[in-house]
Amino acid sequence: MVGWVSATSIFIGLTALLGGPNQGDSYSSTISAWAISHGDFSCSYPPASSYHFPLTAPLYPLLSGGIAALLRIGHSVGFPNQAALGPHCITAFKSILAWSAESQADQATLAIGYLSWLVLLGGVIALLRACGRGRRGWEPTILALVALTPPVFMALGVFFHPQDLVALGLVLWGVASARRGVWGWAGVLLGLAFSSQQFAILALIPLAVVAPRTHRWKFLGSVIVAAAVVDVPLVLMTSGRAFSAAVIGTGWAHSTGGTMLDEVGLSKSAAVLLSRALPVIFSVALAWWAKLRLGSRALEPVALIALVATSFCFRLVFEVNLWGYYFMATAVTLVLLDASLGRIRGVMVSWLALVTWAFNPLLFTASGRGHPFRVAAYDALPIVMIGVALLLIVLDAFHHRIRWYLVVFVLLLVAARAHEGWRNVPSGPPTSVWYWQLVLVPIALVWAAGPLISLARKRSDFEVTRALAD
Repeated sequence: MVGWVSATSIFIGLTALLGGPNQGDSYSSTISAWAISHGDFSCSYPPASSYHFPLTAPLYPLLSGGIAALLRIGHSVGFPNQAALGPHCITAFKSILAWSAESQADQATLAIGYLSWLVLLGGVIALLRACGRGRRGWEPTILALVALTPPVFMALGVFFHPQDLVALGLVLWGVASARRGVWGWAGVLLGLAFSSQQFAILALIPLAVVAPRTHRWKFLGSVIVAAAVVDVPLVLMTSGRAFSAAVIGTGWAHSTGGTMLDEVGLSKSAAVLLSRALPVIFSVALAWWAKLRLGSRALEPVALIALVATSFCFRLVFEVNLWGYYFMATAVTLVLLDASLGRIRGVMVSWLALVTWAFNPLLFTASGRGHPFRVAAYDALPIVMIGVALLLIVLDAFHHRIRWYLVVFVLLLVAARAHEGWRNVPSGPPTSVWYWQLVLVPIALVWAAGPLISLARKRSDFEVTRALAD
């Protein structure tokens, strides 16, 4: 219990330090939540022509809207009537936005996002216990490390994507259920995760592939039923306008670009299509390979978490946009992979530091006036990181050893600073997104897939030895 409270305090503290929950992309969920909280389900997903960004999948707006209704957030001001919302809800977005400003519902609604941490917390605990690492020192250690992971608190403190935290928590809960052999419940959790954020499909499909044949259809059936229970009513009540959010979500928006796939010269629509199709294809191929090479051992803790972590890495390989919180699912599953292996790898910690450097969580909040501490912290972070790494290298030298990943870590940071300058203006994403993608993603991919490949090789060596003995 102390570990749970400590990790929660760390997460809330770091999010608040960034000035969050930040409004960021909040309208992707709050517009729908406000309509739902006032019982106007039909206008919870206004026509796409009336706004310029995608709305998120239904699960989080339903949860947030329900809580907002219970707490009567914004109920002191009358909600727009049907005339104000317009025919077919054509003016709903503008009217609801004006209502939120008048009722001052924004901050209270954003605060509901803190509850998404509890879903992630529960998922991490469930998976740790399913892997035999819970109820001991590992549990509070991993919970604290997850809370300290920048992409996690950036999801709420900078961009406001609580639906991503909810989705990942449900995914981890589902993986834990699969590990325990409760495939029906695993399907329900993965279906709900998909209804929160569609990146859950990168865990859902590999699980379907490695599931025992006798449980596969139960798993898939539960996925479909759970997702349908959440999505179908809203799709019907919004005359189909919620369909895109339920099936596609926010991930099809091409914003800043700058990644390797974006730089090859494809049209925006083709690049986005490939960025969504290729990770799924690679995840299926990896899962089939794991199933063929490991058989039932693919459901053992290390193999199962490595499979999911690698699948999440595929998303980063083929992304057309890259923001710090995109690394959340990969970062958390890498931490859990280390827990299943029984050691915290220095390379993994260094990788998290690189992510923090590349997507400095103070990047946006430091630019606001009246926050000298954040500006100072933003400026100091690169120097502090290099200083700590150099200090560790010197201490290692006194003990006659070299940790090469620390040397590489320093060289990568110096190379990045030489290209981007030692002091960036904190106003947007890193200037070389493709550079950091090329640096960060292969490292994550190698460290996620490595244990899976190692297990496959051991299995092959065992089979060869047994054949020779026979």
